[in-house]
Amino acid sequence: MKLTPRKGNGGHITAYFATVGSREAREAGFIREDGKSRILKKEVDKDKGTLTFSVDWEAENNREDE
Repeated sequence: MKLTPRKGNGGHITAYFATVGSREAREAGFIREDGKSRILKKEVDKDKGTLTFSVDWEAENNREDE
């Protein structure tokens, strides 16, 4: 997997994108049964060189349906 850069108005890279397939997102529990995204959180571990996404269950349980 490679990250895809996204440039802002000034032409500088402001973000990177990684693609998650729809099946992967559903299997990971990132998508609710109604098809809407769950609230996610990300954790960065600089020492291990990892970026981890997971469902933020506290925020998800307190969300107001959209």
